[in-house]
Amino acid sequence: MNDAPVLRVAAVAVLLVGMLPWSGGCANTPNLQEPPEIPPASTFVMDFGDFAGGGAPKLIPGTIDPVTAQMIPGGNWAWSALKVGVWNVIITVGLAVPVAAFVASFEHEPEAQDDGTWAWTYDVPVGGTTYTARLTAAAIENGIEWNMYVSKEGDYTDFNWFTGESNLVGTAGTWTLNKNPQDPTPLLDIEWSRNEEAETGDIKYTNIESGSNDEGSYIAYAKSTGLFDASFELLNNDGDNLTTIQWSTSGHDGRIMDPARFNDNEWHCWDGDLQNADCPQ
Repeated sequence: MNDAPVLRVAAVAVLLVGMLPWSGGCANTPNLQEPPEIPPASTFVMDFGDFAGGGAPKLIPGTIDPVTAQMIPGGNWAWSALKVGVWNVIITVGLAVPVAAFVASFEHEPEAQDDGTWAWTYDVPVGGTTYTARLTAAAIENGIEWNMYVSKEGDYTDFNWFTGESNLVGTAGTWTLNKNPQDPTPLLDIEWSRNEEAETGDIKYTNIESGSNDEGSYIAYAKSTGLFDASFELLNNDGDNLTTIQWSTSGHDGRIMDPARFNDNEWHCWDGDLQNADCPQ
């Protein structure tokens, strides 16, 4: 029997395997000889900015109650800002440290680790206190696993504040945030996707705090195209009320549907000056 064809096939197979990205795993595992690109801040921090602009007062839960918000000129917009603002406070105040740690990662260079991973290590000042953050990236099948460890001198070391996974092309992924070092239980799940070329994307926060009255509640933000090119969807799991908000990021006009607030399933609109307006047919 002539073994030459078999040997030639084997040689080609070896050559092809040698050309595949390799980091000690399977063929679908990315090559981490180079550091992966960190998913952009928009995959972690939701954009609440449009509800603090347009010359209107910024509504912060705890400073303006719902009854007062209804009486503010431009009340439909004001009510929308109040609803969205609850989540804004949760993220910007309640999770200020992990948010700041993530945002600061883009300002630093990573270092290769002996185990084949990469790590970004740096100090982060938050509210007069300096924390040490360490973001790590490891290869997994068809993607990257991310972990953020935060330390506070004299208090805690390498608290794993959040984990995440992203696909190889950086168009979709998830994050899971823990509550805090004193109560290291899962608090928030984040799902995200994006289309960089179209400048569109979405991000969803879901409360996953076990036993909480708010478990299952969520807010979802989407940037799309069309007349109303941005939207929020909020579910209050405790009261089973779904609120939908849509608006124009350029014209600033928009609309809200909130059955619990308005006692109907109709749109309630505002104009470019954030004042109540009749909804177009």
